Amino acid sequence: MTHLPNRVYLHRKKINKRFPKNPRHFVDRLVLIMSVVTPLMTVPQVLQVWVDRQVAGLSLATWGTYAFSSLLWLIYGVKHKDKPIVLVNGLMLVCNFLVTVGVIFWQ
Repeated sequence: MTHLPNRVYLHRKKINKRFPKNPRHFVDRLVLIMSVVTPLMTVPQVLQVWVDRQVAGLSLATWGTYAFSSLLWLIYGVKHKDKPIVLVNGLMLVCNFLVTVGVIFWQ
């Protein structure tokens, strides 16, 4: 059996210290933030439909498809226990559903 001499490093030392220990945490936080910000971008459209009752130029097929797609992604996120997917698509489902129903009512 051979013995390793003292001070032999089996693991390479980290030289670059600019990056955090685990950059994945930064990306995870960014995705969670965007999971809230992205549905907020749809709120002006919801307000335009429900407050101003302006649905000119809005397609029922498009917003209905958005709502259905959000529902499928929400189911996928719940099944795979993926918090960002559940969060963003749960909020988007509400927004897309509100626009879809508004287009049906005021078209």
